[in-house]
Amino acid sequence: MIEQSSDLWSKEEFESHIASTLISLWETRIDPKISKHPDKTLRLTDAELVQARIFGPYIPGKDRRFIQISADNNSDSKAIFSHVIDVANDALPKDACCSQMGSNDLYRQMMYLQKLSSGHYKASYFAFQNKGPTKGFSTLVDIDNYGTLTIPNRPNLQWGMDSETIAFVNALIHTIQAESDRRFCWQIEAKEKLAHAYLGCQSEQVKSLLYARSLPLSSTGRKRPILHLVESHRRRLANGTDIDITSFLRGVREVEMGGTLFKVHAPSNLELK
Repeated sequence: MIEQSSDLWSKEEFESHIASTLISLWETRIDPKISKHPDKTLRLTDAELVQARIFGPYIPGKDRRFIQISADNNSDSKAIFSHVIDVANDALPKDACCSQMGSNDLYRQMMYLQKLSSGHYKASYFAFQNKGPTKGFSTLVDIDNYGTLTIPNRPNLQWGMDSETIAFVNALIHTIQAESDRRFCWQIEAKEKLAHAYLGCQSEQVKSLLYARSLPLSSTGRKRPILHLVESHRRRLANGTDIDITSFLRGVREVEMGGTLFKVHAPSNLELK
């Protein structure tokens, strides 16, 4: 359902992706109207926001393009989206938190997917506004062994029937994809005190992590070393600098820069020798 395309690390706007993710997650508050929604199952509260902060958002290193899906069956009680996950090749997701650029009047959007039991999840959708408090909602989501999503409808709310719920469904698919990314893609975890994020990458970006620690931090880099890493990647590619990371990957796989600890996570299906 999701296609991968160009490398985001090579684009200057990737720094904005990262900065806006951290700003929206740590410098925002939930709209009181949302946190006090009369339907408790739709409420989005500061508790879900704190959980997302603790888990840490994942920012894919490649573009994600969604093939628009629509509900196969959208009754008064539920919406069904068939075969969203290729269960023959991909496992059902565990907990996941993914951040995406917003659209229209959204500054950023983020989904935190929490596994309650086998096939049953709670999905919390955060719609960070350009101005004002964060909006969104929470709902229960079921995923069966055939990769089919089932989401209960609510009065005056049917999934995939308007721009807000379409954005929710797309963000949900994006977040489900994170499980496959853990298996097949490298990740660099950046952690500073309580704040941390995961950047999707490949071996070329791991090389740039070692390259970045050899460069002096700019004023922006001292404030947010994670942006220094992305900038260093573009500089290394422009200079044609290659770095041997074999010994690094066999060791601790951690780098500290400017108070931020960077840890490299190899794909779970890759055995380093």
